[in-house]
Amino acid sequence: MAQYFERRRSRGVESVRKLGTDAGQLVMVGMTWRYLVPPWLLDVRVAVPSGRSPEWQPVAVRDGLSAPLPWNWFTPRCQNYLVFQMTSGMQTITQLASNDPRSAAPRVWFRDAPDQEPPKQEPQRRVPPKRGTPEQKRLEQEARSAWAALNAVACAGAATLSESGDLRLGRLWSGELPDGGGRATLLTVDSVSSGAPGTSILISEDGRALSERGGTNSDRVSSGATSAAAVWWRSPRRWRLVAAAGPGVARLRSIGELGSHEDTADGRGEAPLLVVPGPRDGDAGRLPVVQVVAYEPDGDRTVITPR
Repeated sequence: MAQYFERRRSRGVESVRKLGTDAGQLVMVGMTWRYLVPPWLLDVRVAVPSGRSPEWQPVAVRDGLSAPLPWNWFTPRCQNYLVFQMTSGMQTITQLASNDPRSAAPRVWFRDAPDQEPPKQEPQRRVPPKRGTPEQKRLEQEARSAWAALNAVACAGAATLSESGDLRLGRLWSGELPDGGGRATLLTVDSVSSGAPGTSILISEDGRALSERGGTNSDRVSSGATSAAAVWWRSPRRWRLVAAAGPGVARLRSIGELGSHEDTADGRGEAPLLVVPGPRDGDAGRLPVVQVVAYEPDGDRTVITPR
């Protein structure tokens, strides 16, 4: 299956987006607010990507065509995109789609380990865990983190969706920020199918951007077993450099105008994290020159430079 369309300002250059038959994707029919739904996609539901938790609404499908969605669900604040979820066998499919059939409709999946391919199957729990158990709390926290990541992508500008390929979202670190900054996540965003360079962004629990793309000089790398990112964050008291790495990195070290700082992964599987204090004043264009070196267990190293 494939979708043919012409992109805006493409000067007649055609685009064909291949749709994987193992999962499939929704395709909007003109400007009808209806979507073509492959027969193997079941239990279609949709939510507006805002708020702390999704308000899922079921989507009726008949003969492969969905019921029309309310036009006012597509709001400019979230790039005119909605979040769809479907099931295909034992697999859960997440897709972002807009009210413009010419715009990209990227599939999204989540991972923590670097360079993991989209899972062929994601087993679904047939018996939900008991309320109040550690397992239930862990699943609820994962669901909140995934929704916050979708908020950041659609509403906080972590990716430009209209021309985006399929997206892979990774959580390098989650925890409490200093200076009363609250709980945050260092999120990485990779456009898998387009091959565009990835980005990183620091987000709050509800998906608000705490660091701006480019405006706070972020940088990241994802190659082989190495996945690491660094962003500048303005706390209530001062600038701070926040750097984290995936499980393939044994040590992080920052060098440059802020001196040398280092953190090593511990034996419990905790990845290294650096939170380096920076200047108290100044704008994003005058931050210190700093490099962060990510060391792999075999000694290989990669340098990222937030600038």
